[in-house]
Amino acid sequence: MCTEGIAKCNSGDSTIDQFACQAAFIYCNTALTTPYRATGLNPYDIRKPCGDNPLCYDFSHIEKFMNSDATKKALHVDGHSSTWKTCNMMINLEFHSDWMKNFAPYVADLLNDGIPALIYAGDVYDAGHMVPSDQPEHALTMITQFLNGEAF
Repeated sequence: MCTEGIAKCNSGDSTIDQFACQAAFIYCNTALTTPYRATGLNPYDIRKPCGDNPLCYDFSHIEKFMNSDATKKALHVDGHSSTWKTCNMMINLEFHSDWMKNFAPYVADLLNDGIPALIYAGDVYDAGHMVPSDQPEHALTMITQFLNGEAF
């Protein structure tokens, strides 16, 4: 059912296809991720327990930095930005129909047009999706080298 739902989601851009994307998201997440979440293990690093934080990581220092007046001023959002949140579930909800879409052709188009891209696939040892938290030195090196146009 999950594979079929994803295929229907990717069959076009009609309202029905968008509904199929939403249905695939709900079904696949319910069937595949909910049982794993029930174990209490971190979905970003299965070797660790998730703990009390719903995101499995403490991002309070990032929220403090992003919401500081100096940061907002440096980003030119000091006059018109609401409070920055680690995970705004209302915004997250707006992307649910995209989760099952295949965007690989768009990435290929960007690369073919010479637009630099950093595609991180979780191959930094002892890290994964949350490499900045799990391996901050490696994450900084990777981002710095990318921004400087260096190979890594």
